[in-house]
Amino acid sequence: MTTYDEPITTDDDVPDHVLEQQAAEHAGHAPTAHRSGAPIHDTDAEEAALGIMLVSAKATETAIDSGLEPEHFYVPAHREIYTAVCHVVAAGHKPDATLVGMELGWPRERLGRLLDLMGSAPHTSGIGRYVGRIRQLATARALQARALEVSTAAAHGQLDEALRLVTKLTDAIPADETHGGWHPHDLTEVLAGASTGPVPTVLAVQGAAALFYTGRTNLIFGESGAGKTWVALLAVREALAEGHGVIYIDLEDTPEGLVSRLRLLGCTDDQLARHLVYIQPEVPWGATAQAALARLIDDRDVALVVLDSTGEAMATDGVKGNDDDDVARWFSACPKYLARRGPAVVIIDHIPKNDQDAPLSPIGSQRKKAAIDGAAYRIDAPKPPSKDREGLLVATTSKDRHGTRSKGQKAAEVALVPSPHGGMAAGVTAPQTAPLVAGEKFRPTVLMERVSETVQAHPGMSQERIVSMTTGKAKHLREALGCLIAEGYVEMDPTPGKFAYRSVKPFRADAEPVDNLPAEVHEVSEGEPEGWSE
Repeated sequence: MTTYDEPITTDDDVPDHVLEQQAAEHAGHAPTAHRSGAPIHDTDAEEAALGIMLVSAKATETAIDSGLEPEHFYVPAHREIYTAVCHVVAAGHKPDATLVGMELGWPRERLGRLLDLMGSAPHTSGIGRYVGRIRQLATARALQARALEVSTAAAHGQLDEALRLVTKLTDAIPADETHGGWHPHDLTEVLAGASTGPVPTVLAVQGAAALFYTGRTNLIFGESGAGKTWVALLAVREALAEGHGVIYIDLEDTPEGLVSRLRLLGCTDDQLARHLVYIQPEVPWGATAQAALARLIDDRDVALVVLDSTGEAMATDGVKGNDDDDVARWFSACPKYLARRGPAVVIIDHIPKNDQDAPLSPIGSQRKKAAIDGAAYRIDAPKPPSKDREGLLVATTSKDRHGTRSKGQKAAEVALVPSPHGGMAAGVTAPQTAPLVAGEKFRPTVLMERVSETVQAHPGMSQERIVSMTTGKAKHLREALGCLIAEGYVEMDPTPGKFAYRSVKPFRADAEPVDNLPAEVHEVSEGEPEGWSE
């Protein structure tokens, strides 16, 4: 028997109505009571968990680590089976039907029950959900029992006893369910210096720390057309190239628009098909969305979630952007909820029309910025990019919760150089420490000549190959290549997953002697980290 009106499906694709019910139950809504009056329970969830554990030792370890105990099962036979499974795992064996049956002392003819559980087991990735359901209902039964004691005492006029029992109701809740962050943390690693705190690891910056923190909420904001989405898409490209999943929640663009930009940045269709999860929600964020995205994050190895953009997402959810309480609740229920699952969450937002009073703050309630527990950057476009025009973006630190950068510090410069044949070369570098004189054009002509000669002698090579065959520091060779492309000396031809470069006309430094780089820059530097890529 089960307390569900609709039983849990054992298919990988759980229907929406089941996700809604499960999410509502986890949010604190009371599950449906069984018509027979029996204590609340879910036999299907217990059988699903046991079936998964019988086919996966790792799932069993997950259940044990989650605090699942035999007494959490309602059905006595299930308690016995789980106890036997734990004993088999503790002995170092995989808990298959034969070993578990032997541990139970069952004759061979009874092993069919265990084989049935194995045969109907859902996907192993669902073990956490089923264990949580079993433990939740065990707690509910304990509370029901205590509440019945209170009711009985009150019915007999024993008011003092009833009040005493009321104060002890929370004793029925397991300690780990009451903590909610209020339990003491072990400071041993911190005091020993073994823990240095979070460091940004998402969207690498040539010559500086990365921009975004994994497992945290991060924010980029700026004027319309300032290139905010380009910055987010560079983080997407990085995650896809590393083989990680990416969830892109889009309330601003279309699937065609997003895919077009990512293709320009060099993402392959195979990467997009395998690792990009595109979501364009039509209903408000809620329990169903939480459950669905939690499962996606777990199943798809998601390292990055992009929310484009905050204003539209809040409007869809009926949240007033200037209401501090509304904003705080939304951040806790949506971006922070997703970040707690492990990925870096990057939120895109706008700035007020008149931002003179708060140039480093996004539009609306200050709770937005306060809710960011990673880093926030304002994006400006001294030279706005487009698909057919090179551009330059600047990221300025608005907030860095962990102190990697100070407020107001320029964090990175993003250069985007399009090709007339399609594609976009992009470089994310640390800001120049010695800015050029106003009006002076950046042209490392010595390196431009060297790169031009290499491309002319070896047409069709990739950027990495050109850099490896040319004398000079890798960073500045890439910049020289970008100048040659921008000035029409070199062009890019897109090939599957890469770009091939060919010479349009030779460049000679003595013909155009404007070199802004010191002599030492022209020397070779081994092991230079990459800031530019196709």
